[in-house]
Amino acid sequence: MTLALVTGTSSGIGLHTAIELAKTGVSIVATVRDTSRADALRSAASAAEVELDIRALEVTDAAAAEALIEAVGPVDILVNNAGRGAVGTLEQLSDADLQAQLDRRHGARRRRLAVGRAQAEAPGAGGRPGQAGRLELDPLLR
Repeated sequence: MTLALVTGTSSGIGLHTAIELAKTGVSIVATVRDTSRADALRSAASAAEVELDIRALEVTDAAAAEALIEAVGPVDILVNNAGRGAVGTLEQLSDADLQAQLDRRHGARRRRLAVGRAQAEAPGAGGRPGQAGRLELDPLLR
């Protein structure tokens, strides 16, 4: 069975992505920072009559990300949707604000962990992410 890891599923695009993928028969691990705030996700899954494996994950915590990947096994689809709000113009935001946004949105650690597991299981991958058709990475990071 195909396994998808979708981050940032407490609302919006992440929530809907998890639900729609589940409707196609994909097994979903849906992550949120705080599972007590996943009521909308649970309600949407119930309404769609799909099952989700909802887990807590702070995506900037490398140890937590690695533990999650280890627990769920090889990931076939990674939807890195977790985000963080920062209100202000570029000039108004501090370097720390900008770095925190990049760390959350472009979690190279999660990608590296998931890709490494998928490549190990994909014959003929040749060490190139996405080569075996199991994962497609953000084109800007290739």
